[in-house]
Amino acid sequence: MYSPRYRLFWCVWLLCMFLSSPLHALESPSPDAAAQGDPSLSSGSASPWTLELGVDIAGYGAEATSTYGSEAYDLSVRHSLSPMVQGSFYVNETWSLEGGVRCDWLRWELDPSLGPDDGSFRALTLALGAARHGAGRKVPVLGLARPLVSAAVLWRFIDADLDGPARDYRSGPGVEVAAGFTRDYWGLRAGLSYTHHEGSDLLPGATAEDLDLLGAFVRFTLLIGR
Repeated sequence: MYSPRYRLFWCVWLLCMFLSSPLHALESPSPDAAAQGDPSLSSGSASPWTLELGVDIAGYGAEATSTYGSEAYDLSVRHSLSPMVQGSFYVNETWSLEGGVRCDWLRWELDPSLGPDDGSFRALTLALGAARHGAGRKVPVLGLARPLVSAAVLWRFIDADLDGPARDYRSGPGVEVAAGFTRDYWGLRAGLSYTHHEGSDLLPGATAEDLDLLGAFVRFTLLIGR
């Protein structure tokens, strides 16, 4: 499904992301260092709960082929925009548990098409995971920031209504990994996400490949309650 050049690109991108991330900064922070990176930790009345409002921008290289009669139809998904809301519970200064929901608008193209040449479909993604936060430290341009790495399991519900032999895809599981930082009351992450979906609502006699949504994303969030 994916060309060798495409697979090589993702392998190199992932390797560079982790080699360039400040993993040495993910040592368990002292209370003083943590307070420097997150002003709320210097207050004894700080709530362990944080609400995050943000948006994901993602790019995909997902492709799936369906057949109807002797004709093959190639579906590709290239990018998405996802407003999101997430709640975090800080177990301590180092670890937090995260759970959230995203409303995805994904752009697709179908060649050839039984209707419009392209369009968009909606999806709803649930995420549950954890993040490890490093000690606050000064970063050029950004000032004081706390690095983090995170991982989550996903479940994505798709409402496609496509103009092809496979008119929809079933909801399916997935995973995501990311690295980034928080500063004062906002945060930024970049990472990879993957979900797997089987074709559904097929035309009689049609067949369809599974759709694997593998992509890279950038996430900007505003932190409320810290």
